[in-house]
Amino acid sequence: MTAQRDNVTDLLALAAELSEQEDLRAAVTGSVKGGLIAGAVTACGGLLGGPLGLAVGGAVGGVVAAAVFRKKFKSVASIIMNDLSSTQKKKLAATLTNIIPSQLIRTSASELPPDLKRQIIEAVQQFFGSHLNMRVQYR
Repeated sequence: MTAQRDNVTDLLALAAELSEQEDLRAAVTGSVKGGLIAGAVTACGGLLGGPLGLAVGGAVGGVVAAAVFRKKFKSVASIIMNDLSSTQKKKLAATLTNIIPSQLIRTSASELPPDLKRQIIEAVQQFFGSHLNMRVQYR
């Protein structure tokens, strides 16, 4: 069990190191929250000012929502090491096990072949999209 746990830790550390080197960022989207903010401000405007209040509230709500969620990005390395649940960590490690040869697990990310780096990044992007509903991008 300890060897398996060490393997998960090593795989995640390698993915985090590569994510840091490549400056991968995850877009923490707030579309639903932004819509709720815009809707709440629109409703308040309508209650306070009638039809004209709806128009003003909608415009102001949209601006407020856009300002609140502007530049909401977080380091992928930080998410991998600090924010994933143990189940998510195991799933990501299982995905990486299929990509990274066992003899390279404890290798520095800078020493990995470029093609393998690309495969790892693609796997991380896919995992974040399908399991976390986050879009990963390069800065």
